[in-house]
Amino acid sequence: MRMRMLVAALAVVAVTGCRPRSKPNRVDANDAAVVVSPVVSAEPAREPDPPPAREVTYTYSFFTTAADGTVDECSDISVIVTDPPDSGTEWLTAKGGPFFNAAQFVKKNKCTELQSVCTEQFADRKALASCVLEKNAVSDAGFVGKNRLVSHYYNYGLLSKSDTYMKQCLEIKGIWKAVPRDSSEWLAAKIEHQQRSLRKLMND
Repeated sequence: MRMRMLVAALAVVAVTGCRPRSKPNRVDANDAAVVVSPVVSAEPAREPDPPPAREVTYTYSFFTTAADGTVDECSDISVIVTDPPDSGTEWLTAKGGPFFNAAQFVKKNKCTELQSVCTEQFADRKALASCVLEKNAVSDAGFVGKNRLVSHYYNYGLLSKSDTYMKQCLEIKGIWKAVPRDSSEWLAAKIEHQQRSLRKLMND
């Protein structure tokens, strides 16, 4: 009888891969689970990351007109300063401190100062060319930052007759871009310029 039960149990193992259930209080040494305690390594405390540098941009925008009274050039000059004083902008134009003295430049070059950047002020027209220049700078007062110049050129009459603006831009190591002369933008500017010149001739 005992032999039959053993044979039956072995048959179950052979067919199902299962073993007959052991008594609850019995533990087979071969079946005992091996428990591995996790090893926790002590990491040194990390120093908190320094706060990111605060950059503040001050932008001065102004434009000039051509002899025919139309907008010629509009420029945005930005002073980008790292960690400036918390209040006031007097240090920007103070003696020995400025990156760029916009007020002095506007007065010297007979420009008209704007309250918004060129692309917003003259959103009704498209610039035919542009010059972009960016340079790192450190003021005499020790403030670190950079100057960024973006000039937009709108006057077809001047751009079509002379490469002066392009030459000036490249001489200061700026990046010059212009619309192709066979583009629809250039053709539209040409037609508008011719119509304006014709009206002026008829009025004179």
